[in-house]
Amino acid sequence: MAIECAPNMIEAYQAPGEVHEGDALDFAYEPFDVAILFLTLMFMPVAARGVFVSRLRQLMRPGGALIIVDKCVPPAGYEGVVNARLTLAGKLQAAVPGDDIVTKEIALAGIQRPLAITELGDGAIEMSRYGDFAGWIVPAG
Repeated sequence: MAIECAPNMIEAYQAPGEVHEGDALDFAYEPFDVAILFLTLMFMPVAARGVFVSRLRQLMRPGGALIIVDKCVPPAGYEGVVNARLTLAGKLQAAVPGDDIVTKEIALAGIQRPLAITELGDGAIEMSRYGDFAGWIVPAG
């Protein structure tokens, strides 16, 4: 399951740490203090997510954490509708043409499966939310 990043995303990265492009399920992780997963889990098979997160949690050093930012299962009801609209509005504000947004959303059907917090295991703490995207801290332990 290789997901390609837009070519300029990796080249533009200018922050601490390293960026790795490839299949997250096959990567040879070493023990770590902090790992950041950015828009990774929503493209993994649902059955692999919990195993993958558990594997990373076992490699965390004491006091370490996973920081996960991903598309999530929206809340039910009108709040979910508002979150979906907020996501679309953000894309339009970023000057993405409406036709491109619709085409991409349709193309992702069956490929992208939003994340449920239950897939992160015990102790995941939501730290941010914007539309259909959320960020969590998953502490060691």
